[in-house]
Amino acid sequence: METKRSTFKVLFYLKKKDERADGKVPVMVRITIDGNITQLSAKQFVTPRLWDTASGKVTGKNAEAVQVNPMLEQIKARIVQHYNRIF
Repeated sequence: METKRSTFKVLFYLKKKDERADGKVPVMVRITIDGNITQLSAKQFVTPRLWDTASGKVTGKNAEAVQVNPMLEQIKARIVQHYNRIF
């Protein structure tokens, strides 16, 4: 019997069209499971010029990176944990 293979991906991206007065934009989370996409807010705001699209996090060791990156890792870990529990 063949087992169904599931695809799963978590991606962080910026929603640049929703820039705030301070120049920061919201970080969004895109969860894709078997081609079905769900998007939600990570409830974090970052300066767009500090964002690394390839890695999906804030670059450098500045205060913003030290504050935001651990939160994003925690969000991703919780999503993966829920996915593993359900799957």
